[in-house]
Amino acid sequence: MAEHDASDEPPDMPGSFADSWAESVADRSTKERVYEVVTGLTEPTSVTEIADRADCSPGGARTNLKWLASMGVVDQTSSDPVLYERNEAYFEFLRVDRLTKEYTETELESLLDEHETRLEELTDGLDGGDVDARLLSEVPFDELEDTYDRLSEIRTLRRRTRDIRRALLQSQQDDSAGNHWQPA
Repeated sequence: MAEHDASDEPPDMPGSFADSWAESVADRSTKERVYEVVTGLTEPTSVTEIADRADCSPGGARTNLKWLASMGVVDQTSSDPVLYERNEAYFEFLRVDRLTKEYTETELESLLDEHETRLEELTDGLDGGDVDARLLSEVPFDELEDTYDRLSEIRTLRRRTRDIRRALLQSQQDDSAGNHWQPA
């Protein structure tokens, strides 16, 4: 068995990422830390696990999760044990709202064209159906990483094109109703 040599350990570096992260966490409120955790949830998660990730007490997490649920940011999916998951509709609303405020209709249409063109390039030859299954079927092992990257890009482009279409629709509805957002 090899002896442990202290020179094998990374040196303590003032101002390192770990130090910056600790300072960042210390400067944020429990509400901010819980919100940050729930934005990354991908499945129903217990209050205790959310509290651990947010570096707070379960009681602090529970209080803020109830508040976030009342705001529509999260949904409580179970009561025994209490589980929460992010409300995808809320985050979709935020993405669409941001698009309508940051881009004109013409810019949105151009962006949509770009995304659709790239999506067609990525799915060329897959003839509809389940693109995920077609991409992953019979992929040589050495091409698996590239295939997963391609699939990830396809999924991202699909979500973005859906958001852009909704932003365009929202923008057109606002125009017909006479609602125009003006930057401050």
